Amino acid sequence: MGRKIFQENADTVAGGHVLDLISIDHPGRIFASIHFGWESPEFYREWAVDRRSARGITLGALDASDFNCDWADVLLKHVRKEVLADSKTVARFKKHYAMCKRAQRKRATKGRAEQGPTGLEPGAACEGKSP
Repeated sequence: MGRKIFQENADTVAGGHVLDLISIDHPGRIFASIHFGWESPEFYREWAVDRRSARGITLGALDASDFNCDWADVLLKHVRKEVLADSKTVARFKKHYAMCKRAQRKRATKGRAEQGPTGLEPGAACEGKSP
C-alpha cells in the first residue's frame, strides 16, 4: 500500500511515493513508511534537510516523522532490493503518478471551491493504493 506525495503546484511534474508497509495479520498498523522519489537528488534538495537526505529519497528513506517499528531498517533494505531496484515497478509508480497529476490538473482547472489546495477532492483516487 502506498500514498503519493504531491507538491501544491499542479504544474509540478516530479514527485514520489510514500510506501506504507503493512501486514494483513495486523490491520491498521504501519510498520514502516518509506519515502521514495525517482528524480535527481538535486530536485529533492529543496525539501530535504541536507544533501544526504535528498540522496536518501532517491534510494528510499524511512519517514522520520512516522512511528516506524524497531526493525523498519530491515524492511527498508528489503524494499530497496526487491521493489525500488526493479525498474518495472518504478515505471509503474511513475505512470500512476503521471495519471494522478493529469487528474489533479484537470480538477484544478475547473476551479471548484470544494477542492483542497492541491486540486484534489478529499479522498480522491490519487491518495489511495499504488498499482
